[in-house]
Amino acid sequence: MTVIGCPALEKLGSEAAVGGSFEFPHKAKASFTDAGGSDSLAEELYSDTGERLSEGVSRIFAALTSCPTYQVLVGATPRNGHGPEGACPAVG
Repeated sequence: MTVIGCPALEKLGSEAAVGGSFEFPHKAKASFTDAGGSDSLAEELYSDTGERLSEGVSRIFAALTSCPTYQVLVGATPRNGHGPEGACPAVG
């Protein structure tokens, strides 16, 4: 997954979207390719204490929601994203 067009996320580091710049102490990585060799899937998993994971994910979402628009590439498929539309109206 790659995020394009969100300067706040770029400030966190080039691997912020996958946790690299947060220095989580445990990392597992696995890749799978189909029998024909044409399709593949890679997965990375990061682990730490609940508090550190929560802190890292909160920083990523805070950065993403501060950007008015951005694109997420999953493989070769782009998806458009955007920050909050505005404040929610008061209830009542």
